[in-house]
Amino acid sequence: MKNASNEKNWPELFLHCQRGDDVAFAGLYDLFAGKLSGYCRSLGETDSVDDIVQEVFVKFIKNIRALRPDTNLPAYLFTAARNSVLNWKRDRQTRGKSLREYHAYISCLTPTLQADEQVTELELIQRVNRVLQALGEQEREVLLLHTQGEMTFREIAQVLGIPQGTAASRYRLGLEKLRKGLQS
Repeated sequence: MKNASNEKNWPELFLHCQRGDDVAFAGLYDLFAGKLSGYCRSLGETDSVDDIVQEVFVKFIKNIRALRPDTNLPAYLFTAARNSVLNWKRDRQTRGKSLREYHAYISCLTPTLQADEQVTELELIQRVNRVLQALGEQEREVLLLHTQGEMTFREIAQVLGIPQGTAASRYRLGLEKLRKGLQS
């Protein structure tokens, strides 16, 4: 088996995982867990991210034999994560607990910085988070799935159950609002 951390290698890892290969499962977990965590945070879930990601992978491994070999695994995992976040939120609201403030996950904006650049970068991240919070949920979700989840509009459409053109339109509108918000 090739390098497990190679993102293009997930179909091979998936097939090995279906055959019971624990190393392949670990490779898939390493490949997707961070992205799923970021996606859950982008949906406004901060308290239960680790539990949700674990739940997604437990369901995945329980259902692995029922999945077709040509399953779009990123779409499957992101859909499961989205559904789990929505369930956790619904359950929390049902119990009457308030949701915490939304915290966007912007790891792509935090490269290694020199000490004198860190204040500027922190300010930028805070500004991006404020603008992201001001976006509509649908636009924010598509924007983050495309940038954080590295998903195509086709995959985003599959995850969200919307037409591909709608995913592209929401992305374009969200990006336009993000740019305007950062310019003001």
